[in-house]
Amino acid sequence: MNNMNEDVKQAIAEYSKKKQQESAEPWSTEQLLQALKKDREAKLAEINEESESKKPIKILKPLSVAYIVAKHCHFCWFDSGDDERLHLSTYDPEAGIYRDGERQLRQFIFAVEPSFNKSRATDVIYQLKQINGRKDPVDPVSSPRYVPVGNGIVDLETKQILPYTPDAYVKTKIETSLPTAEYGTGRVLKPVPLIEPQKPVFNNADGTTWTFDEWLDSIACGDSEIVELLWQVLHAACNTNKAVKLHKAVFLLGNAAGNNGKGTFQTLVQNLVGRHNYGLKKVAEFEERFAMESLVNKSVVIGDDNPANTVIADKSNFNSVITGDPVIVEPKGQTEYPAQIRAMVIQSCNKMPRFSDDGGVYRRLLIVPFNADFNGTKENPAIKNRYLADPRLLQYVLYKALIEKGSFNHYLNTAASAAALNQYEHTNNSVWTFIDDVFVDGDIAPWLKDMNSIPTAYLYHVWSVYAKQYGYQPGSQNTFTPKAVIRLQKVLPGREPKLCKSRLSKADREIIENHQDDDYGYMPRRVPDVNQAIKFNKNL
Repeated sequence: MNNMNEDVKQAIAEYSKKKQQESAEPWSTEQLLQALKKDREAKLAEINEESESKKPIKILKPLSVAYIVAKHCHFCWFDSGDDERLHLSTYDPEAGIYRDGERQLRQFIFAVEPSFNKSRATDVIYQLKQINGRKDPVDPVSSPRYVPVGNGIVDLETKQILPYTPDAYVKTKIETSLPTAEYGTGRVLKPVPLIEPQKPVFNNADGTTWTFDEWLDSIACGDSEIVELLWQVLHAACNTNKAVKLHKAVFLLGNAAGNNGKGTFQTLVQNLVGRHNYGLKKVAEFEERFAMESLVNKSVVIGDDNPANTVIADKSNFNSVITGDPVIVEPKGQTEYPAQIRAMVIQSCNKMPRFSDDGGVYRRLLIVPFNADFNGTKENPAIKNRYLADPRLLQYVLYKALIEKGSFNHYLNTAASAAALNQYEHTNNSVWTFIDDVFVDGDIAPWLKDMNSIPTAYLYHVWSVYAKQYGYQPGSQNTFTPKAVIRLQKVLPGREPKLCKSRLSKADREIIENHQDDDYGYMPRRVPDVNQAIKFNKNL
């Protein structure tokens, strides 16, 4: 079963039925360890019975250990697109997920042969890779319909929770559990319906009460669109398969005053997914050499309080994580390998970072304004320290986010978010600022508005002078020109600006000559009659 698809319920049901008929599958690490130890004693007894030596054999060989571990444990290779560098993943019977690392696998090896040192354990792992080498690589759960949570796999369509099994290839899960009538919040052993948790009400020290919905409304400043958007963000944080398909990084944008609730909201996300399920990485840190290793198998990547003056020179890893594309992971002291990091990216800041190359970045951003101001109000530390960590509240939020707020395929385009993105797009794009200064406000090089055809080389020189004065990097003419044309088409649609080969008219040449001594003027040694130029509709 390479993907968690429509056949998942049948596969899990068949597996559960099979295990009820056979000896029970270990559901805890302790059960598995006891089974491994029991087989160790049986294997040593068998070896000594067949041995002709008078001295009893007390230590198993690595190959024998490998076969005992392979008998009781489940392994798979997750498809990374590189068959030469596949990682053997081990099923964790207690968590119900597959783990890439070797820490737990070495624990299983130690249970079979506690005398082995690191080198001998590595020999066993090598043998296990050979034993399992004929298995085809599999894909992890990828359907947004199914959400692994603390005690099972939620089916969002049927509102059931399904049991974890080795046949469901899960790599990460939300640590918060959801209640069922039969198992409470404990791990389910068969498909059972979810039950809706009650909304918790907390008593404040001053005698008032606190509820989550009222608090969410307060940090959204009563904006019902922002409230709905925050529920969608919570859903995507817990359903990363959907988050990857949405292709957005969420920026919680506050203001210089701070104390607006965005940090507390991030704390809620961390509590929901669990401390092992999120990575901490600011957007500027995505390109650091070993940065990706700490994000493997995380559900959420959180960057708290990005510095206001951050300029992102390279955003390739940032974009790849947002869209779920493979990145190169380089663990310290080990060989690098490709991996797909399927995580939702949530960043917070009081001023948006700047991207030195902004091509394509805006469509990947979702800005959620946090305009609340709790300065001057009496702080209630219980909200962050107790209420948002209470299991009852986490169950209520998780159920509502997944079940009640999950019927969306695109984030709500709120008026506040659209306005914030538009403002950011403008202020982050220095070329657009230049075009507005020239062609909208007329504060810079106003004679350019009088020209019917502007040679791109001439406009680029004016821009270079402007960029130097205001501290921008001018970049190349090939980078500048498309941005300038796009902005001109937006601010001057009636003049129909377009890039083409155009003959420089006598009137346009005279304008250039007449302003060559102005602040932004420039007279090249030779202006050809035919140039690549931005041509305007001269009838307007």
